[in-house]
Amino acid sequence: MEKALEEVGFSKNESKVYLTLLNLGPSQAGAIAEKSKVYRTNVYESLQRLIEKGLVSYIFKGHQKIFQAEDPTKIMNILKEKEESFRKILPQLTLNNKLAKNKEKVTIYEGINGVKAILWDVLKDKEETNSFNEVLAFGIAKDSFWKMRTFANQYHKKRIELKLPQKHLYDENAKRRIAFLNKMSYTEAAYIPNTVNSPAVTQIYGDKVAFFIWSDPILSILIESKRMAEMYRRYFYILYSISVRENPDKVLREGEELKQKLNNAEETLNKFMNSTEEGFLLFDSNLNLVEVNNAALTRIKLPRGDLIGKNILEISPDVKESGRYETYLKVLKTGEVFIVKDVKPHEKFGGPNVEIKAVRIGNGLGIVYRDLW
Repeated sequence: MEKALEEVGFSKNESKVYLTLLNLGPSQAGAIAEKSKVYRTNVYESLQRLIEKGLVSYIFKGHQKIFQAEDPTKIMNILKEKEESFRKILPQLTLNNKLAKNKEKVTIYEGINGVKAILWDVLKDKEETNSFNEVLAFGIAKDSFWKMRTFANQYHKKRIELKLPQKHLYDENAKRRIAFLNKMSYTEAAYIPNTVNSPAVTQIYGDKVAFFIWSDPILSILIESKRMAEMYRRYFYILYSISVRENPDKVLREGEELKQKLNNAEETLNKFMNSTEEGFLLFDSNLNLVEVNNAALTRIKLPRGDLIGKNILEISPDVKESGRYETYLKVLKTGEVFIVKDVKPHEKFGGPNVEIKAVRIGNGLGIVYRDLW
């Protein structure tokens, strides 16, 4: 019986309390709790809810509150009232369901004509309703344009006549196509770095999302859904925020120019470092060697390949004992220049005493020394 009551809306405790009260007759809460095995606090909560439903009432005898269950037929009356209330709103719920189904519609096409049908739909919707102000497309592969070049040119011509902007996100290998599109009015094209040969194109316009899958045959899916269109529109702009939007030819040209400048700078630095008679060592923030000039190599008497990557403690065994190690860490932290004169080199290096200068360079440490004769 408890299960049956739960199925018509009673909680588990309400079922136990109501059935116990029916069996006991008028009773105090303590007796109900003891018989039903429900905690007394929970009994009071259940009794209050049953009173609100009209299934329990109470009287006072002296100072004692006595509860009694109402006729179970009242449960049927409650269910009938609920059914009547539900019947009143059922037509509206049915209508809402139909409207929701109408709002989300899926159409599937096969072949190149399906792609054309969707693109014509873009232009038709814009011309007839003017309900959207941009078209967004991403995941476009380099070869997709060539499969329908003549029609694509017609589409863009009509789109531009309608002054309808379109943003494209191509794979990275379509830079020439991107450069061409960026010369067109009402058109932006960019690429997402490190993406190649996307198998599908996604296009969003108004409350519609289209997927073009370049399989054999070509499969096109058009979904009419405001919810999906908004979701994919947000996703597009996340991708757009990380895209390369400049003219790809310009990006490549500037990249080559930057590469040449870096090569020239590196060459100049090497010439400078190796033309000076002063020893120069460059360490990273952990005091591991990253660069050394020829003058320093001559004094250290080790090949460059054996030194790069080694910590200063391995290269100069006496650096910690002399206190210079802690000083170098301080230079890294504060940026203060450290100069010490007349330092006797470690016995494995030999040679005259040196003057050492330590400076912070970026996040690393540069050490310059010169012999004192």
